[in-house]
Amino acid sequence: MSFQLYFYRPVEQAVLTIGDVQDVLLAADHFRLAEDGSSVDFEYENPITGVYFWFSFNKNAYADEQILQFPKHRFTGLYFTINYHRPSYFMYEANPIVLQLIQTLRLYVFDPQTDAASSAPFQPYSDELIRSWQAGNRRIGSKSPFRVSFDRDKARYAWEYLYRYPAFKDLLPSEHFVPKLFFIRLKDENVHTAVVFPYPDTEHQLIPNVDYLYVKISRKQLWFRKSVEGLISFSQLRMAAPDAFQAVSDPLPHFLLDNRVSLEPILQTCDVIRKDRFAVLPNDGFVDLDPPQPTQASV
Repeated sequence: MSFQLYFYRPVEQAVLTIGDVQDVLLAADHFRLAEDGSSVDFEYENPITGVYFWFSFNKNAYADEQILQFPKHRFTGLYFTINYHRPSYFMYEANPIVLQLIQTLRLYVFDPQTDAASSAPFQPYSDELIRSWQAGNRRIGSKSPFRVSFDRDKARYAWEYLYRYPAFKDLLPSEHFVPKLFFIRLKDENVHTAVVFPYPDTEHQLIPNVDYLYVKISRKQLWFRKSVEGLISFSQLRMAAPDAFQAVSDPLPHFLLDNRVSLEPILQTCDVIRKDRFAVLPNDGFVDLDPPQPTQASV
């Protein structure tokens, strides 16, 4: 199921053209144009965050009898689609683009969802559309037997790190390894965050505030050494070697590895979660629903 928005203009304004939309959307990153008969799609996909959504422009907008008509507003032929059953950061990333389009082209939006803020075309405030999408996502996601849920604050931090990932790479010297964050699901059904930790192959590394590090450790067993791969707890490693990691707060809380402290002896003693005990999730493979509210005991 999906969340859709329809864009209108006051009847006294000029008719919206595909060129108007193209000038705004194709000037932004991660958009590509796909034309199919009477419809033109502006498809957005961020390869780092995994977020995707699209705008469609119907060249025959005014012949579409299924679109609601309003006496003071004319449907432009433009609508927006983003899927439900996704983490909230899908809409966090889409919302500024929707608002920019509304402001630049002087549009009004009609939100047909049951949780909409208005029953007529309106110009939304900063987070009205996010809240409408979240309400539908919560309602649909809570009923799904395939739901994999995740803490919303942790999901937002993960998205902010991924969204800033190119900036982090530009900010730090080239010798720093900047890993991409990924999501995992353990056998206990919980979703967690992780990054690759190629120690000791890199002397300098940025590490976001994740749950786990994916490591490859060479351990001695009797008369030979064996390579062990899997996840170790990042918080436990920081506790065991507090001087090895420098906490940095700007522009997003993260850590920098200081390789003056040898981690090799500590890594030898860390518990490793082997690869057969977790699965890597795609960036759209979970939802971040609000936790259920406790029910009040009857008196």
